[in-house]
Amino acid sequence: MGLAIGNKKMAWWLCGIYVLFIISTLSLVRSVSDSLRLLLGDFFDMGVSFLLLTAGLTIFVLSLKKIRHNHIVSKILFVFSLLSYLAGLYYLDVPEEKIHLLEYGLLAFLVLNALQFDLKKDIYLY
Repeated sequence: MGLAIGNKKMAWWLCGIYVLFIISTLSLVRSVSDSLRLLLGDFFDMGVSFLLLTAGLTIFVLSLKKIRHNHIVSKILFVFSLLSYLAGLYYLDVPEEKIHLLEYGLLAFLVLNALQFDLKKDIYLY
């Protein structure tokens, strides 16, 4: 399931760099979001939803190749994750909160990839 990261050290470095990126951009996000909201108006909310739906569908299609065909638990967890993502897109009203679904989903993917170097068994979570 892993990303094309060759070693354990690089995988954990990517996690750390991504966390630092999230923390370092916290002060900028609100002003950028407000500016885009003023510039785009109602299209801002629609644009964020469209972007995240497109990203979610892309991840879904790419993940279909990764699901272990002989483990029912993998399939159940994958469907649960997908339904949770779609419910979040539907029920969250604030576009910035919707972006967190993708932002922290990517962080979870990076951590899961790094953990595969540390754990002896395969990890069947998505």
